[in-house]
Amino acid sequence: MEAFNEWLAATPFSLLIQTHFWAIPSLQIVHIICLAVLFICSFMIALRVLGKSWLDTSPAEIAQRFGKPIWICLLLLLLSGALLITAEPGRTLGNWTFWFPEPMR
Repeated sequence: MEAFNEWLAATPFSLLIQTHFWAIPSLQIVHIICLAVLFICSFMIALRVLGKSWLDTSPAEIAQRFGKPIWICLLLLLLSGALLITAEPGRTLGNWTFWFPEPMR
């Protein structure tokens, strides 16, 4: 895995991201905002399913309203996450906590 991390870190695309000081923080901002939006949309759907909010709106309307932002955020999370991994493969792929998140330990 270490050889792959070194190879990926040395690719021109990875070096391009690494050499622009604003690239990694910008990707992290996008990633975190998308996580927040995804959480909020999921929370709103859960509130409707539990009957705690949006009682005058059908579950189908709630799903339609929040479905598009959820899918957009998932796509942006995939893209920004892949770019972050490409930019810093040793920090992510080489770290065992990346592969086994806290609840799974």
